[in-house]
Amino acid sequence: MRKFLVRFASLYLTAVYWSTAASASPPKHPHTRVANKAIVVKAGTPKALQAELHTLRGHVVLINFWATWCGPCVAEFPELVALSKKYAPRGLRLITVSVDQPSDKKQVIAFLEKHNAPMPAYIASTNDALQFLKPYDPKMDGAIPRTYVFDKTGRLRARIVGQIDPAKLESEIRDLLAAKSRLSKK
Repeated sequence: MRKFLVRFASLYLTAVYWSTAASASPPKHPHTRVANKAIVVKAGTPKALQAELHTLRGHVVLINFWATWCGPCVAEFPELVALSKKYAPRGLRLITVSVDQPSDKKQVIAFLEKHNAPMPAYIASTNDALQFLKPYDPKMDGAIPRTYVFDKTGRLRARIVGQIDPAKLESEIRDLLAAKSRLSKK
């Protein structure tokens, strides 16, 4: 009888442990403090991007236009993700916009997963990337990578055409985050 009770208790406790572990909320991502979830790439439009930027007021925001077929984009992407993760706790947010063909969405998702890219992520909703970008940036000539830096009020502070200089961009980010801190103390 005693063996039966020990086995029963052991099985019961194992079942309770696994059922609570399975129903527990997903672990928090250390940089965004939100639950980890699969990469989701939304169809991007200039209007959707403006709405996203508006919701991020109060944060310093980087918007990076890139493509999986663009060598400089691929080369700089890990640096952007590293900067995003390093400064996310202080208020930096990164939005990525792939100008790959909408039919290449699986390839874009695989690339973002490989680099553990933070959210949100968009893919141009049209096969004509320049048409997608022109309304957002009248100076857009089609060159990518292209990175925009916005301050906490949503004002464009820097436009980087071509591959980023990580040290220079980090300095800009630190300055904007520090300005945010001083403004919030008033």
